[in-house]
Parts: sequence; C-alpha cells; structure tokens
Amino acid sequence: MLLSGCASNTSAIAAGNCTLVQHEHGVSFAEIAKLFAMAYSWNGNSSYLRASVNAFDMAAQYDVQVLLLLLLLLVLVLVPLVLVLVLVLLVLVLLVLVLLLV
Repeated sequence: MLLSGCASNTSAIAAGNCTLVQHEHGVSFAEIAKLFAMAYSWNGNSSYLRASVNAFDMAAQYDVQVLLLLLLLLVLVLVPLVLVLVLVLLVLVLLVLVLLLV
C-alpha cells in the first residue's frame, strides 16, 4: 500500500491528508501515483489531478525529511570525530615538542 490510511478514501488523497508509507519503492510509487493524473486527462475530474500532485508532494516532503535526517546524523558523527582527531593531533604535537626539548 502506498498511502497509509487512504486506500479507499479518495477524498483524503485528493485533499493531501494521507501519509506516505516510507518503505515503498520509488519507481513503483511514481508509476501508481501518475495514474491519477492520466485518469484526469481522460475524465476531467480535478480531484484525480489533485490526488496525483499531492502524492508527489508527499514523496518530496519525505525525501527532504530523509535528507535533513542524514545531514543531522552526519554532523552528529563528524563533529565529535573531528574534535577527537584535533585533540589527538595536539597531544602528538605536544609529545614531539617534549621529546625535542629533552
């Protein structure tokens, strides 16, 4: 199922009140979500077009959330790592200075 809680509620899909199930394959999602827009071109029902646009908007919002989460994780991992490396480098420099002065 691509949209959580909206399988039989087309008005919720058209209104954008669904949440994206996050483990759906992107190509499969796109292939199914575009069907609403294709049906709109045949029957002129604007709720079909809104459903397609909202489905892709939900996917875009999810992608941005994932990207921000990965960036946050990267910062949380890299900043402490860089600090530890700088500290180790300072200790090594001090050790070399002590050995040279002795």
